[in-house]
Amino acid sequence: MQSVYLKSAIVAFTIFLVSCGSKTPVDDKPKEGNLLPVVSAGEGQILAEKTEIILSGEAQDFDGTVISYKWTQIEGPKSIEVSTNKSAGGFIAPATTELVELVFQLEALDNDGGIGTDTVSIIVNPVNTPPKLTLLKEHTYKAGSLAKVEAFFSDSDGEIRGVYWSQIAGPAVALNGANTDEINFIAPTITDKRTPELFIFEVTVIDNEDGISRGKVNVYVTPPLIDDFAECDKPLPVGQVKIEAEDYTDFHDNTPGNKGNEYRNDNVDIETTADHCGGFNVGWSEPGEWLEYEVDLQAGTYIVSTRMASAYDETIDNRYSILLNDYFLQGRQVATGGWQQFQTQTFDADPITVSSGRHILRYVSADAGVNMNWIKITAIELENDLDVDGVANNLDMCPNTFRETPVDEQGCELLESN
Repeated sequence: MQSVYLKSAIVAFTIFLVSCGSKTPVDDKPKEGNLLPVVSAGEGQILAEKTEIILSGEAQDFDGTVISYKWTQIEGPKSIEVSTNKSAGGFIAPATTELVELVFQLEALDNDGGIGTDTVSIIVNPVNTPPKLTLLKEHTYKAGSLAKVEAFFSDSDGEIRGVYWSQIAGPAVALNGANTDEINFIAPTITDKRTPELFIFEVTVIDNEDGISRGKVNVYVTPPLIDDFAECDKPLPVGQVKIEAEDYTDFHDNTPGNKGNEYRNDNVDIETTADHCGGFNVGWSEPGEWLEYEVDLQAGTYIVSTRMASAYDETIDNRYSILLNDYFLQGRQVATGGWQQFQTQTFDADPITVSSGRHILRYVSADAGVNMNWIKITAIELENDLDVDGVANNLDMCPNTFRETPVDEQGCELLESN
């Protein structure tokens, strides 16, 4: 677009051309017959909000010279100050929630006082960043307890307009707080007392520009009497010690608070476990964290086994190590397919021989993403009971009975009578 002043228009102004430190006066009104500069303000643009506006124009004067330029904004939310360069940049398009048109005008003044103009239109599009949503992907609660699930969300370029929770799997439960950052419900009774029940919940977060983020959370509900199963109540065999992950005597944890909100009130993260026989597990591990345990052992040779879980696969480093009296057991990778899908790992290639007395076992998390339920230390040979049947060597009449075989007072296998 071009607009010009009519040749007959009277425009009062004084212009000074600055060149090489000298000032050359220009006529105080356009000369009769002067050809006005031909101005181009450039092509129209379509930009995203909060991005840089760059204006670039040109002007030609066919009967003289262009001595100055001037950019001004004539429509839309103010974005630039007056600029006296034919190219102007460094201006930021305004934030907006709807399409906005900005119109800029370029004036060119020639040496005879003639002014030519042109305008350019810039369309500014709104660009919305969806809400940021963070969820703890798995929770475990016992039947009859109050189950809680929390969502953490924010919006970097606006505000949250709505939060909506829904249940998408598992027996229906009554949700409290379905439009807040935290839902809760009473974990229902489980019909199969050997298998945890899986509940899946989805949360949808919407911002003021209709940006949407969604996420899902798994909640496992375990039977309240799972510890009463006969196989879980069996006494430990002779020469075996079981250490529950949550029964540490010392620890180092990188983050404050117990994320699982179970069993203890220090900084170690403990949750109810869905593993067989129930109880608790330590989770949310981070590199450099460790747990220490005191354990009393008879003199002998032992192997260590652990009960571990991780939702990460083998492509992600999620390793841990065990030290017994500073004897290092080679670190292990954990990839079981789920945070509550536990598997037993045995360090059978690393037997450890110890003296009788109290010993320190340390569990060290080398990477993030490992859950631990328990550690077992099992004798493969005891100094005073070589076949580990509970009968001392000097009283054992059958010194080579198979491990965990029921024996009599003389260390010989008990035979059932007909």
